[in-house]
Amino acid sequence: MKDINNNLVEAEKLKEILKGELQGFATKDDLKNFATKDDFKKLSEKDDLLANAILKLDVKVDNFKEDLQNQIDEKFNRILEGEDKMIGMLDKMIAKTASHTKSYQEHGKYLKKHKEILDNHEVRIGNLELQPAI
Repeated sequence: MKDINNNLVEAEKLKEILKGELQGFATKDDLKNFATKDDFKKLSEKDDLLANAILKLDVKVDNFKEDLQNQIDEKFNRILEGEDKMIGMLDKMIAKTASHTKSYQEHGKYLKKHKEILDNHEVRIGNLELQPAI
């Protein structure tokens, strides 16, 4: 009997110890607040939706970057085309200026020669006037 009483006392002590230990664990009410399999499924679906949204946003950003780059390239090409036209016009002006300069120099030589001829002509006329008529 002593053994049974000792066992009962020890069993009671063990129950008290277990009650004290179990107080740190979750209660049934606490378990209601934990996530269920359905909650995890919904969460994974939300993750999938979030991943899809991020992917769509990433695609939109890439498209925006590509559109922006195309617009920049188009504007830059217009600027380069304008510069090409201006360089072409400048080349024509340089060629015309060189041609005009050459013409002017030739004309200057001609005018100088013409002046020499006229001066010489004046001398010859003077000489002729001094000679007696036959």
